Amino acid sequence: MKINCIIIESNPKYLNALQRYCYENDDLNWMGSYKNPLEAIDTINSFKTVLVFCNIGLLEANPTKFTQHLKGNPMFVFRSKTNAALTRIKGLKTIESIQGPITAQTVKTVTKKALKILDFSALMETNIFPTDGTSLTSSKAIMVKYGHEAYQVSIDDITYIQGMQGALRIHMVNTPPVRTLMKITALEEKLDTAKFVRIHPSFLVNITRITAIQKKKVKLNDIYLPVSDSFKPSLLDRIGQFK
Repeated sequence: MKINCIIIESNPKYLNALQRYCYENDDLNWMGSYKNPLEAIDTINSFKTVLVFCNIGLLEANPTKFTQHLKGNPMFVFRSKTNAALTRIKGLKTIESIQGPITAQTVKTVTKKALKILDFSALMETNIFPTDGTSLTSSKAIMVKYGHEAYQVSIDDITYIQGMQGALRIHMVNTPPVRTLMKITALEEKLDTAKFVRIHPSFLVNITRITAIQKKKVKLNDIYLPVSDSFKPSLLDRIGQFK
Protein backbone atom coordinates (compact mmCIF):
# COMPACT_ATOMS: atom_id res chain seq x y z
CA MET A 1 0.00 0.00 0.00
CA LYS A 2 1.33 3.43 -0.99
CA ILE A 3 0.42 6.47 1.03
CA ASN A 4 0.05 9.95 -0.41
CA CYS A 5 2.39 12.59 0.93
CA ILE A 6 3.13 16.27 0.37
CA ILE A 7 5.83 18.67 1.48
CA ILE A 8 5.36 22.13 3.00
CA GLU A 9 8.79 23.73 3.00
CA SER A 10 10.27 27.12 2.07
CA ASN A 11 13.97 26.24 2.30
CA PRO A 12 15.07 25.25 -1.26
CA LYS A 13 17.85 22.97 0.01
CA TYR A 14 15.61 21.02 2.36
CA LEU A 15 12.77 21.01 -0.16
CA ASN A 16 14.85 19.48 -2.95
CA ALA A 17 16.26 16.82 -0.63
CA LEU A 18 12.83 15.90 0.73
CA GLN A 19 11.35 15.64 -2.75
CA ARG A 20 14.09 13.22 -3.71
CA TYR A 21 13.64 11.12 -0.56
CA CYS A 22 9.88 10.89 -1.08
CA TYR A 23 10.21 10.09 -4.77
CA GLU A 24 12.72 7.30 -4.06
CA ASN A 25 10.59 5.74 -1.30
CA ASP A 26 8.52 2.84 -2.67
CA ASP A 27 5.87 3.29 0.02
CA LEU A 28 5.21 6.96 -0.73
CA ASN A 29 3.27 8.66 -3.48
CA TRP A 30 4.54 12.25 -3.58
CA MET A 31 1.65 14.57 -4.51
CA GLY A 32 3.42 17.93 -4.55
CA SER A 33 5.36 20.58 -2.64
CA TYR A 34 4.24 23.95 -1.30
CA LYS A 35 5.82 26.98 0.33
CA ASN A 36 2.47 28.30 1.53
CA PRO A 37 0.53 25.91 3.81
CA LEU A 38 -2.84 27.30 2.69
CA GLU A 39 -2.06 26.41 -0.92
CA ALA A 40 -1.53 22.80 0.15
CA ILE A 41 -5.02 22.35 1.59
CA ASP A 42 -6.75 21.49 -1.70
CA THR A 43 -4.21 18.77 -2.46
CA ILE A 44 -4.43 17.34 1.06
CA ASN A 45 -8.22 17.19 0.92
CA SER A 46 -8.66 16.15 -2.72
CA PHE A 47 -6.14 13.31 -2.78
CA LYS A 48 -6.63 12.09 0.79
CA THR A 49 -3.07 12.96 1.70
CA VAL A 50 -1.96 10.85 4.63
CA LEU A 51 1.52 12.15 5.40
CA VAL A 52 2.67 15.78 5.46
CA PHE A 53 6.32 16.78 5.87
CA CYS A 54 6.15 20.33 7.15
CA ASN A 55 8.37 23.18 8.29
CA ILE A 56 6.55 24.09 11.50
CA GLY A 57 7.63 27.71 11.20
CA LEU A 58 5.32 28.13 8.20
CA LEU A 59 2.29 27.26 10.33
CA GLU A 60 3.05 29.13 13.52
CA ALA A 61 1.79 32.50 12.28
CA ASN A 62 -1.80 31.34 11.74
CA PRO A 63 -2.30 27.63 12.48
CA THR A 64 -6.08 27.92 12.97
CA LYS A 65 -6.66 29.15 9.44
CA PHE A 66 -4.86 26.07 8.17
CA THR A 67 -6.40 23.45 10.45
CA GLN A 68 -10.01 24.60 10.09
CA HIS A 69 -10.02 23.78 6.37
CA LEU A 70 -8.43 20.34 6.64
CA LYS A 71 -10.49 17.22 6.00
CA GLY A 72 -9.65 13.77 7.29
CA ASN A 73 -6.82 13.28 9.74
CA PRO A 74 -3.44 13.48 7.95
CA MET A 75 -0.28 12.71 9.90
CA PHE A 76 2.35 15.44 10.22
CA VAL A 77 6.13 15.24 10.43
CA PHE A 78 7.39 18.62 11.63
CA ARG A 79 10.89 20.02 11.35
CA SER A 80 12.35 23.11 12.98
CA LYS A 81 15.70 24.85 13.33
CA THR A 82 15.59 24.62 17.12
CA ASN A 83 14.16 22.14 19.55
CA ALA A 84 12.33 24.95 21.37
CA ALA A 85 10.25 25.65 18.27
CA LEU A 86 8.98 22.07 18.08
CA THR A 87 5.60 22.49 19.68
CA ARG A 88 2.52 20.50 18.77
CA ILE A 89 -0.13 22.40 16.86
CA LYS A 90 -3.62 21.85 18.19
CA GLY A 91 -5.84 19.95 15.79
CA LEU A 92 -3.02 18.27 13.88
CA LYS A 93 -1.91 14.66 14.28
CA THR A 94 1.85 14.82 14.84
CA ILE A 95 3.76 11.55 14.53
CA GLU A 96 7.29 12.99 14.54
CA SER A 97 9.04 16.27 15.41
CA ILE A 98 12.60 16.79 14.22
CA GLN A 99 15.22 19.43 14.90
CA GLY A 100 17.17 20.31 11.77
CA PRO A 101 16.85 18.75 8.31
CA ILE A 102 14.79 15.63 7.61
CA THR A 103 17.10 12.89 6.35
CA ALA A 104 16.43 9.98 4.00
CA GLN A 105 16.50 7.62 6.98
CA THR A 106 13.97 9.78 8.80
CA VAL A 107 11.62 9.57 5.82
CA LYS A 108 11.92 5.77 5.82
CA THR A 109 11.31 5.57 9.57
CA VAL A 110 8.26 7.84 9.68
CA THR A 111 6.79 6.16 6.60
CA LYS A 112 6.95 2.77 8.33
CA LYS A 113 5.42 4.36 11.42
CA ALA A 114 2.59 5.86 9.36
CA LEU A 115 1.90 2.51 7.69
CA LYS A 116 1.65 0.78 11.06
CA ILE A 117 -0.75 3.45 12.30
CA LEU A 118 -2.89 3.04 9.19
CA ASP A 119 -2.92 -0.75 9.50
CA PHE A 120 -3.90 -0.58 13.16
CA SER A 121 -6.57 2.03 12.46
CA ALA A 122 -8.07 -0.17 9.77
CA LEU A 123 -8.20 -3.10 12.15
CA MET A 124 -9.69 -1.03 14.92
CA GLU A 125 -12.49 0.03 12.60
CA THR A 126 -13.74 -3.55 12.68
CA ASN A 127 -13.98 -3.40 16.51
CA ILE A 128 -12.89 -7.05 16.73
CA PHE A 129 -9.56 -8.18 15.33
CA PRO A 130 -6.94 -10.93 15.86
CA THR A 131 -4.02 -10.38 18.21
CA ASP A 132 -1.50 -12.07 15.93
CA GLY A 133 -2.27 -10.18 12.72
CA THR A 134 -3.66 -13.26 10.91
CA SER A 135 -7.41 -13.90 10.88
CA LEU A 136 -10.12 -14.54 13.44
CA THR A 137 -10.53 -18.10 12.20
CA SER A 138 -6.94 -19.04 13.06
CA SER A 139 -6.09 -16.68 15.91
CA LYS A 140 -6.13 -17.93 19.52
CA ALA A 141 -7.13 -14.54 20.90
CA ILE A 142 -8.93 -11.42 19.72
CA MET A 143 -8.96 -7.77 20.67
CA VAL A 144 -12.41 -6.35 21.29
CA LYS A 145 -12.80 -2.59 20.99
CA TYR A 146 -15.33 -0.64 23.00
CA GLY A 147 -15.08 3.13 23.22
CA HIS A 148 -11.42 4.11 23.40
CA GLU A 149 -10.22 0.80 24.86
CA ALA A 150 -9.52 -2.65 23.44
CA TYR A 151 -9.73 -5.82 25.52
CA GLN A 152 -7.94 -9.09 24.83
CA VAL A 153 -10.21 -12.13 24.79
CA SER A 154 -9.14 -15.77 24.44
CA ILE A 155 -11.19 -17.56 21.76
CA ASP A 156 -11.40 -20.72 23.88
CA ASP A 157 -12.74 -18.76 26.86
CA ILE A 158 -15.76 -17.47 24.93
CA THR A 159 -18.95 -19.29 25.94
CA TYR A 160 -21.46 -17.41 23.82
CA ILE A 161 -22.01 -14.12 22.02
CA GLN A 162 -25.22 -12.17 22.38
CA GLY A 163 -26.45 -9.74 19.74
CA MET A 164 -28.30 -6.62 20.90
CA GLN A 165 -29.45 -4.18 18.18
CA GLY A 166 -26.11 -3.53 16.49
CA ALA A 167 -24.05 -4.31 19.59
CA LEU A 168 -22.51 -7.52 20.91
CA ARG A 169 -21.96 -8.84 24.40
CA ILE A 170 -19.24 -11.48 24.53
CA HIS A 171 -19.64 -13.85 27.47
CA MET A 172 -16.62 -15.73 28.80
CA VAL A 173 -15.57 -18.24 31.43
CA ASN A 174 -14.86 -16.64 34.82
CA THR A 175 -14.70 -13.16 33.27
CA PRO A 176 -17.28 -10.36 33.05
CA PRO A 177 -18.83 -9.92 29.59
CA VAL A 178 -17.22 -7.53 27.11
CA ARG A 179 -19.38 -5.31 24.92
CA THR A 180 -18.65 -3.88 21.48
CA LEU A 181 -20.48 -2.23 18.59
CA MET A 182 -20.82 -4.80 15.83
CA LYS A 183 -23.57 -6.87 14.24
CA ILE A 184 -23.68 -10.54 15.16
CA THR A 185 -23.83 -11.55 11.48
CA ALA A 186 -20.61 -9.66 10.78
CA LEU A 187 -18.77 -11.49 13.56
CA GLU A 188 -20.28 -14.84 12.60
CA GLU A 189 -18.69 -14.54 9.16
CA LYS A 190 -15.24 -14.03 10.70
CA LEU A 191 -15.18 -16.76 13.36
CA ASP A 192 -14.19 -20.40 12.88
CA THR A 193 -17.37 -22.19 11.79
CA ALA A 194 -16.04 -25.47 13.18
CA LYS A 195 -16.05 -23.98 16.67
CA PHE A 196 -18.88 -21.43 16.70
CA VAL A 197 -22.47 -21.97 15.62
CA ARG A 198 -25.50 -19.71 15.38
CA ILE A 199 -28.45 -21.07 17.38
CA HIS A 200 -30.73 -18.05 17.37
CA PRO A 201 -30.91 -14.61 15.71
CA SER A 202 -29.43 -13.21 18.92
CA PHE A 203 -27.02 -15.96 19.98
CA LEU A 204 -23.77 -17.45 18.70
CA VAL A 205 -22.26 -20.20 20.86
CA ASN A 206 -18.94 -21.94 21.28
CA ILE A 207 -19.66 -25.61 20.51
CA THR A 208 -17.02 -26.77 22.99
CA ARG A 209 -18.94 -25.04 25.80
CA ILE A 210 -22.27 -26.78 25.16
CA THR A 211 -22.97 -29.28 27.95
CA ALA A 212 -26.47 -30.39 26.90
CA ILE A 213 -29.02 -29.95 24.12
CA GLN A 214 -32.76 -29.90 24.67
CA LYS A 215 -35.59 -29.56 22.17
CA LYS A 216 -35.66 -25.78 22.26
CA LYS A 217 -32.58 -24.93 24.31
CA VAL A 218 -28.87 -25.52 24.74
CA LYS A 219 -27.17 -25.65 28.10
CA LEU A 220 -23.79 -24.10 28.83
CA ASN A 221 -23.09 -25.25 32.39
CA ASP A 222 -25.82 -23.41 34.35
CA ILE A 223 -26.96 -21.15 31.48
CA TYR A 224 -29.79 -22.00 29.08
CA LEU A 225 -30.06 -20.31 25.69
CA PRO A 226 -32.94 -20.59 23.21
CA VAL A 227 -32.57 -22.48 19.93
CA SER A 228 -34.61 -21.27 16.95
CA ASP A 229 -36.18 -23.88 14.66
CA SER A 230 -34.41 -22.37 11.66
CA PHE A 231 -30.98 -22.77 13.29
CA LYS A 232 -31.48 -26.19 14.91
CA PRO A 233 -30.50 -28.32 11.86
CA SER A 234 -27.24 -26.42 11.55
CA LEU A 235 -26.57 -26.84 15.27
CA LEU A 236 -27.12 -30.60 15.17
CA ASP A 237 -24.99 -30.91 12.06
CA ARG A 238 -22.12 -28.99 13.66
CA ILE A 239 -22.34 -30.98 16.86
CA GLY A 240 -22.12 -34.19 14.84
CA GLN A 241 -19.10 -32.94 12.90
CA PHE A 242 -17.42 -31.75 16.07
CA LYS A 243 -17.80 -35.15 17.75
